Amino acid sequence: MKNWLGAALLLVSIVVAAPAGAVEVRGLYQAEVPVLGQGREERNDAIQKAFTEVLVRISGRGAIGTVPGLAERIPQANRYVQQYRYRAITPSPAQPPAPAEPVPTQILVVRFNARGVNRLLREFGLPVWGATRPATLVWLVVDEQGRRRILSNDMQHPVRELLETRARRRGLPLQLPLYDLQDRAAVRVSDVWGNFEDTLLQASTRYQTEAVLVGRVYRGFGGVWNARWTLYSGGQRQDWEFRSLELPEVVLPGVDQTAETLAARFAQVNHDRAGNDLTLAVSGLRTLADYRRVVTYLEKLSDVEKVQPVLLEAERATFHLRVRSGRLAVAQAISLGDVLTTEIVGTPAGPTPGGVTDPDPRRVAVIPDLSYRLIP
Repeated sequence: MKNWLGAALLLVSIVVAAPAGAVEVRGLYQAEVPVLGQGREERNDAIQKAFTEVLVRISGRGAIGTVPGLAERIPQANRYVQQYRYRAITPSPAQPPAPAEPVPTQILVVRFNARGVNRLLREFGLPVWGATRPATLVWLVVDEQGRRRILSNDMQHPVRELLETRARRRGLPLQLPLYDLQDRAAVRVSDVWGNFEDTLLQASTRYQTEAVLVGRVYRGFGGVWNARWTLYSGGQRQDWEFRSLELPEVVLPGVDQTAETLAARFAQVNHDRAGNDLTLAVSGLRTLADYRRVVTYLEKLSDVEKVQPVLLEAERATFHLRVRSGRLAVAQAISLGDVLTTEIVGTPAGPTPGGVTDPDPRRVAVIPDLSYRLIP
């Protein structure tokens, strides 16, 4: 057992996908801003807007400009730019005649330095939300003049466009249901409209997302738009309601509140660097492939900087982890996946698996901060 575990230290080089319930979000440090031209002043203004968007996306905090001292750093956004380029906007053939006001003809695409952005957020005590983020399934009914429909992943609709655009800006992986025969048999429009929790959560299990967002959007008296949102995540429920004459003002806050809630749960503040070293034990390792699977899985977690084995035993390995945001963030990230399950262990001293007390105290010297068992 020790021989193949030792050999694994040199052989592990495979890549694993993001865990079930989570999505690896790309392009978090890049933003796009429409512009009229390529002048320096307009470019600087656009870079500041892009920088603000990235800070919101990485921290998970919408009110980034209210953080004391951070607003003064926004005009220094050029210091964090890694690359920028322009992309022409292709006008639609069905586009209406040009309005009196000039419209943007180009998009400025800006990519910022990830380390610089992360360092800035930590300087102000803000969290850094990694690329592995909880997926959210959205059950949404839109009432249009008495006709209620569930938005599906193949339906084109203005509300869907608002949802997806805002979700991209917040780095929030949203997913609409297929609403195929299986979904139709399990969920009716009235179930979503009435927010029947048991029915919706049961139907959502096929999608294996971390969170479920339920929305009901309708237009009431006087042309006022109304939206009721409910987020189910981590065994908790949160509700929001918005009213406005403008449709975006009741749809976009639903995405924003979801992002804020999930970020508060999964994005941790790095208060103490010394507290970011921990040990993690995994049992149930029977083959070299099991060991490879665990190591590459841990290395893939966005909050983990380094994985180093410190103790190898029969069907068990203990690792030293250098992490960015502490023990809670790692535990929450692991809870999103289907690779490891929490293992309740007692004191490590005592009989070995063979039933004989181990006289060598060195074998029980490493007491892990977190203990898991590999899921077959």
